[in-house]
Amino acid sequence: MAPAPAYWALTPHYVGQFTETACSLASAVRVVNAGRANMARSAGAKLITQPSLLDAVGSELWRAGVASDDSHGVGLLQLRELLAAGFGAHDVAPADVEAVPLAQHTAEALARLRAVLRACEAAPGRFVIANYYMAAVIGRGDYGHFSPIGAYDAARDRV
Repeated sequence: MAPAPAYWALTPHYVGQFTETACSLASAVRVVNAGRANMARSAGAKLITQPSLLDAVGSELWRAGVASDDSHGVGLLQLRELLAAGFGAHDVAPADVEAVPLAQHTAEALARLRAVLRACEAAPGRFVIANYYMAAVIGRGDYGHFSPIGAYDAARDRV
């Protein structure tokens, strides 16, 4: 069984979405807080919240995308830039943020995804936020969703 360093780093920082469209923001808050976990902080330093991350990044696109249940969220490539800005705003370094789009269900695309997941399992401080179509996961839902991945079991090929 894998040690699941991302799971243990992310778990204390769970937050629910504050709107139906804030999955990107809630995922980013968890990852940025987990990334800050081992940083020396001053006494009284607070955890990052959804409103504080929105304020720190200052993106009107993100703010509008998550403002209400009827908003449209943000896309994968947009989240890459917003997450990088969130890390930068909170002095989390180094913070390499990469988007790994898997537009096609090919052997090469799946091999790349599995390699990213194995790398996350192998090194603490690495995180993956998945962006997927809900109908593919739960059989219904005409919308996308973001969620951090806590662990990857390579032997069973499961996240």
